[in-house]
Amino acid sequence: MSGGHWDYIQERMMHITVDIPMYVRRNPIDDPEVMRQLEEAVKAIRIAAIYVERVDWLFSGDDGEDDFLRRLAEDLAQAEKKNS
Repeated sequence: MSGGHWDYIQERMMHITVDIPMYVRRNPIDDPEVMRQLEEAVKAIRIAAIYVERVDWLFSGDDGEDDFLRRLAEDLAQAEKKNS
């Protein structure tokens, strides 16, 4: 595993994107707007974690600028598929 500039905080962020749906399954929420906002939170946290990881690898010297841009685009495209 590469990176480590911010002690792999992006991994903890990705755990949050798993924990939110698990929490909701165990503790149903009746309010559709709350559910919608939680879904939006998961999407936003996933995207933020991608940015943290890509910048982490750039700052740690694991990726150059071209790799940063290419991998960022790939990761965001993959996240978009998950988000739709």
